[in-house]
Amino acid sequence: MGFLLVDRLVEFTPGKAARGVFAPAPEVVAVPSFMVAEAIGQLAGWLAVEKADFRSRPVAGLAHEVWSSGFTAAGKVFDLEATLRSYSNEAIVYEGRATLDGVEVVRVTNCIGPMLPMEDFDDPEAVRRRFIDLRERGEENPLAPDTLDGLSLVIEERERGKRIRALLDVPFSVPFFADHFPRKPVLPATIILDYGLQLACDATREALGREPEARVKETRLRSMKIRQFTPPGTRLELETKVTSASSNQGLLSFSIRRAPQPGARADGEGQGRALGTARAEVILEQAP
Repeated sequence: MGFLLVDRLVEFTPGKAARGVFAPAPEVVAVPSFMVAEAIGQLAGWLAVEKADFRSRPVAGLAHEVWSSGFTAAGKVFDLEATLRSYSNEAIVYEGRATLDGVEVVRVTNCIGPMLPMEDFDDPEAVRRRFIDLRERGEENPLAPDTLDGLSLVIEERERGKRIRALLDVPFSVPFFADHFPRKPVLPATIILDYGLQLACDATREALGREPEARVKETRLRSMKIRQFTPPGTRLELETKVTSASSNQGLLSFSIRRAPQPGARADGEGQGRALGTARAEVILEQAP
């Protein structure tokens, strides 16, 4: 299965802007919003690595906001846009959006990606060849239904309408590590954030007294910070807390910490500095 989500580069203005296509496999029924945000980030990444002559690449760092509508996308193709706002040897700043049938469904603003040596993550020449292929004919490496197989989120604590705490065990081997990344496998930060968004949506439904299947109209994650990589074998603790809830809207905080492995002595490892944080806003559809 593929975690290289840009399937074709439609337009490419070096160092400035690009348009591309993200085409999940037809049998994928639900595409997580953060998987689309990842595709936008990868499109911006192509702008950065081409400008760096494939010597360095950006990784997830900070994002001012990721907005998403409550879209469904079975059998759909996403049109992607990304713009580099600034570039240096240390970091890039970018923004972008994704549309379905001309309607905006995901938007990312003021994202900062630190630039690190390409050779630490992938073969620079293999990346160069992939870039040429994307510009000339595109790839056949679609997002598949089994993308997240091997990952599971386990709820540990729940104070209904107030907070949810869960554990996420990162396997030592999952297929997408071959793409992310061949020389340094790590769990994509967007997958962690998507699990956090799921918790935020659940907590909002509970805080508002809505049914578990109540539809989400739109979401926003703001002030996102990812401070460390998450290698295979890591156990993460994800926690979301409701700060306010009224009408159809919930405001929440979200944090990620490293948790002790099963059987390990609890030494406070999971209670230290957060590996990632964000603020969330969840708006539900009006109750029938």
